[in-house]
Amino acid sequence: MGYIEEEDLEKRLNGIPDYIKYNIKDDFIEIKGLTVEGKKRKVVEIPGKINGIIVKVIASGAFHDRNEIIHINLPNSIIMIGDYAFTKCTSLKKIVLPKNLEYIGENAFLGAKNLKHIKVGEKINHVGNSALYGTEWLEDNTDDYITLGNVLYKYQGKESNVVISENIVAINNWAFSNNMKIKYVTIKNDKCFVAEGTFYQCINLKDILGLNGSIESFVFAYCKSLDYIALKDVEYVGDYAFFMCEKLEQIEEANKIYKEFLSGINEPEFNFVFLDRERFKEFYD
Repeated sequence: MGYIEEEDLEKRLNGIPDYIKYNIKDDFIEIKGLTVEGKKRKVVEIPGKINGIIVKVIASGAFHDRNEIIHINLPNSIIMIGDYAFTKCTSLKKIVLPKNLEYIGENAFLGAKNLKHIKVGEKINHVGNSALYGTEWLEDNTDDYITLGNVLYKYQGKESNVVISENIVAINNWAFSNNMKIKYVTIKNDKCFVAEGTFYQCINLKDILGLNGSIESFVFAYCKSLDYIALKDVEYVGDYAFFMCEKLEQIEEANKIYKEFLSGINEPEFNFVFLDRERFKEFYD
């Protein structure tokens, strides 16, 4: 029997795979990726604890372009998957997301083109832009409402009257964009976050109820049929939020909001909220 280095022996006794790179962050472990030897593995097992410290985060880019991985087992202790964490993992066909997972970063599974089966937990509250773009799971999904936990990731139904249920806490970037069917939207959860470009170019959208908190950039850009909107407790309005909303004649409770938003902008012509500045000139004075 060969001699075992003390460090290797400690890893074995603690159940730590020697092919994993990680950082200790205060009271939790962040998985950084794989060692040189680890990059040869097809099956990767992430432990729930390392040296008694809970593993909570998969770091940004941790498994980027690891196209040799066909299976990865994530512990339920994981609460966050960072940006680009599994980008271009082209051999990955299925994944069980941890039960306690709350956050999926931007482009997390972008280009994992053969990823077809995803088992989703119920605690997901954030899914980043293009997190699942290019996956078979998304391309073949025929559901009207494509959800991940408490996030509405994409709507592809044909109803004109859409009701977004109370359990939805966030609507993902561009979730309704270019949908020509919807006319009326009701958001049941008054704390629901509506991300950038959500209703971009929904040219037949006329009315939306339940919008609060913030109006992100491009949310209603090119919604040419939108003629009325009531804003409640809105604290932020992003660039081009109502750009090219040609029929929008009334915005309730918006005056103070827009004056505060635009007051610090030196060149507001490059930060249009509306196209027609004459109709809403009081917001720019």
